[in-house]
Amino acid sequence: LLSQQNLTGDLSCSMEGLSWRLQTALQVLCMDHSGISDWRSTLGQTPDNPAHWPEVQLVAQRLLNKRLEQHKPLITVAEEVLDPRSSLISVFILLLLRENLHILEHSLKELETHTRDKLEK
Repeated sequence: LLSQQNLTGDLSCSMEGLSWRLQTALQVLCMDHSGISDWRSTLGQTPDNPAHWPEVQLVAQRLLNKRLEQHKPLITVAEEVLDPRSSLISVFILLLLRENLHILEHSLKELETHTRDKLEK
């Protein structure tokens, strides 16, 4: 369903949060079997208009945690192997890896804050 509707591209996060496609894909994946036929109803939903948002946030937090677990060792290896003094490419690679880590950490923090705020209300 997600591939047929072209919802598998740009499943990412940035400093602004989860991409719209990632949010939509997670909402569809969190639907039960009876609700999947009305999957298009998720297209207008946001964190302020929740149907599956608690589940989506939990799944997104788990995905981001998993990605962080995979990314941190990669940075460690890159820092051991690449010498920023030897080439500009090494500098750029390390900067990109660190920026990706920062984005993942920021997105996870924002999700956790948003979830905590919703629970307090």
